[in-house]
Amino acid sequence: MNPNQATLVISASCPHCASVLKSLTELIKEGALARLEIINIQNAPDYAREKNIRSVPWFSLDGLEFQGEYSKGEIKAWLAKSATRQGKADYLADRLDKGDFRGAVALAREHPEFLQAVFELLAEPETKINVRLGIGALMEELEGSDALRDSVEALGELARHESPQIRADACHYLGMTGNREAVRWLKDCLNDPDGDVREIAEESLEKLQ
Repeated sequence: MNPNQATLVISASCPHCASVLKSLTELIKEGALARLEIINIQNAPDYAREKNIRSVPWFSLDGLEFQGEYSKGEIKAWLAKSATRQGKADYLADRLDKGDFRGAVALAREHPEFLQAVFELLAEPETKINVRLGIGALMEELEGSDALRDSVEALGELARHESPQIRADACHYLGMTGNREAVRWLKDCLNDPDGDVREIAEESLEKLQ
């Protein structure tokens, strides 16, 4: 059974809603989607407020939310990976790349699998610089949270990455966890061959102690 489900929010005056509706309807006929719910925003203002929908077309695919006009090919591609770990990492990167910082923070706070996606993006040397900057701001927002406190092991593994920049970032974020278990990872980094990594590890240790 195909688990893929979609919800589409439209309005009568929207010039782009018809094309997204057509694409989703075709995907239903092709079997790529199991179910499609269509909501007229003018008749469901409470739903729009709950989802913080500011413009249409807006649609969700298995919990991933999208706003604006997407082609059938783009929608189909997201459907194919919406439930995968890589798909969640790609989605988070897409949100940060498009400036949806608050949405990314909410995902990381509420869904552990999306915080794991953050670490996967950090581990990839080819992650875009603006996405890395967005991750930095996201981590500052999560500083001291339960979600980050429970992520010491994942960040500790990143502190052993072959890239000095990624090791340095991991040391910085270990200091943000507020978790004393991060100390052992940071102490190991005091002997790192890279000077920046050693310096950041020392700063993070001081912060935790």
